Amino acid sequence: MPFNMKKSILSYTIIAAAGLCLTAATSCKTKHPATVTEPASKKIASAQELLEAVDGHRPVYANLNIKYSAKIKTPKGDNSIRGKLKIRRDSCVWVSALPLGIEAARIIATKEETGLVNYLQKEYFRGGYEILGSLLGYRLDYGMLQSALTGEPVFYTDRNRYRFDDEKRNGYYFSPYEKNRFEKITDGRELPDDGAHTVQALWFAPETVLLSKNVLYDVDQKRYLEINYSDYLQVGRDLFPTRIRIDIKTPKQTDTFTVEYSRIDADAAEMEYPFTVPASYTQMQIR
Repeated sequence: MPFNMKKSILSYTIIAAAGLCLTAATSCKTKHPATVTEPASKKIASAQELLEAVDGHRPVYANLNIKYSAKIKTPKGDNSIRGKLKIRRDSCVWVSALPLGIEAARIIATKEETGLVNYLQKEYFRGGYEILGSLLGYRLDYGMLQSALTGEPVFYTDRNRYRFDDEKRNGYYFSPYEKNRFEKITDGRELPDDGAHTVQALWFAPETVLLSKNVLYDVDQKRYLEINYSDYLQVGRDLFPTRIRIDIKTPKQTDTFTVEYSRIDADAAEMEYPFTVPASYTQMQIR
């Protein structure tokens, strides 16, 4: 295997296995999606108006089935993965990874637990979100995972604390911290005056008010996570990104994951989410 299964596939899939295109009431198949560039209904002028626009973009899908491809770039080299991803809203995320044209790993996440089967090394992992949160360096639960994968904004603290700023070309900035102070915190020049261990800022596209960037910074570990969303597609009543770029920066290295979608199937039909662990497989020791 040309990359570390335990680290690369697990981290890649849990952080952002895919940006999703979904619908609840119709069936749609798209090979060459057109991006959404239509302007928002009105100019956003306040935090309250931004939150209203965000709530208006919440998807209403029931089930999702897509094919994805991803490129992984680390200091140790570049690798590619392709596979399938399925979601049952508010219930289950299922991912199959095929880096060499055969299924190398299968991952499942529900509200109660997560699991990974590594078919190449005949081992598996099953556990709660606290283990994955510790591995990634950020608090994680099913709702956060599902929202991140569908391009929905995830607010790391009470969203009523977030401040609004119109950055014109860069879009709408939304964070509990003023922009200059946020930059100083993420540069390591200042500490949050509220004692927070994780700080967040979101950016929304000026034309559509769709999420374009989500930044999380772990103050203690100096770990910087940036997720960029682009090439939004309208499927039925919903809007979803078809390209996601994730940069994970630590004092020692930077890892980059770029995910794209070649085929989107969305309808209300129920799907299967098979996940079984062969009796002969051994459990991974993830620290």
